[in-house]
Amino acid sequence: MTINEQIVFGIFAVAMTLYTIVLILKEVRQWQARRSIISLRQLVVRIFGGMLMLMLLVMVLGGIVFVQLDGSPIGHFVVYWLACITLAMIIGIVALIDFCVVFRCRQRHRKLLREVRTSMMSYQQIVSQSVAPAPESADESYVERPL
Repeated sequence: MTINEQIVFGIFAVAMTLYTIVLILKEVRQWQARRSIISLRQLVVRIFGGMLMLMLLVMVLGGIVFVQLDGSPIGHFVVYWLACITLAMIIGIVALIDFCVVFRCRQRHRKLLREVRTSMMSYQQIVSQSVAPAPESADESYVERPL
């Protein structure tokens, strides 16, 4: 690779690294300010996944720029790229763990919403039964409004 290509890769790597760090810090900040709906477990899993992605980004770009087949022994080349592939698989596993945590949280929230809905419906039934009927001699223009 020429020097210009290495500079472009370096700038790209720095920009992507900074972007990923900003996203991680934003997620942490929202969680600390209680503006995030994720749990501490989800936050830890996401930070861990973000750090692994940063490592993979640096390794892939470093491998493209510095680890070349013609300059190093074939064994080093293969081991390096196998490490990158293994790291990518680990990131996939972390993403699946995050998905499972989100799915469980979603199920818990749905159950809570169902419970709230049923309790509100039973409350409305109690209120509607306790409202006294309008007297027979009442004005015909009187209309009872539901709560």
